[in-house]
Amino acid sequence: MEDLQDFAPGAVVVLKAVVLVALPVVGAGLIWSALSRLAPNGFFAVPLIYTVARAAGVGLGLILIYVHQDNRNFDLHEIFVPDGPWNISFAEFLLVRVNPLDYGPTAFIDKLAEARDVLLMGVALLTALLLVSVGWAWKIWKHMLAGRATLCVVIIVLSTAYLTIYGVSLLFWLLFLFNSWTFLLLALVLQYYRNRN
Repeated sequence: MEDLQDFAPGAVVVLKAVVLVALPVVGAGLIWSALSRLAPNGFFAVPLIYTVARAAGVGLGLILIYVHQDNRNFDLHEIFVPDGPWNISFAEFLLVRVNPLDYGPTAFIDKLAEARDVLLMGVALLTALLLVSVGWAWKIWKHMLAGRATLCVVIIVLSTAYLTIYGVSLLFWLLFLFNSWTFLLLALVLQYYRNRN
């Protein structure tokens, strides 16, 4: 019976990891199905709109991580330390580290005021990408359809930004959680893909 008690905490950790991986997959599925209903015909076939919006979302997510999270969170020497920044509970991860309400515009604007050149160039590039994507949507569609396409672009940018934040944070938390087991799992995944070919 003692073996099962020692096994139970490990199983709970794996179960939490599975839940945390499943949450964005289910959320993204719901968002994309809603977008397929909202978007005008041909929206997903125009890479200058759809792909550029996704790229802008990934860039926005990375900029928000840079602005809102401490640099110590991503120091590879600090990840596996017992009192490191990723030694947080399941609830803390969801309510603090990846809470979308914590990534609001207030701190972003404050950081932008004291920004360095790289951050300003990143924001300028993202703004240009977003303007190109929205401008192209208004060039292809007219009036109501263009408005729907613009709304889809905004939804794609914001959801992709949040998925980027979630994915990067989850990666580092799982690295802390599974420690050296992470490398075994990575080796198994690589072996699986090697054997598929």
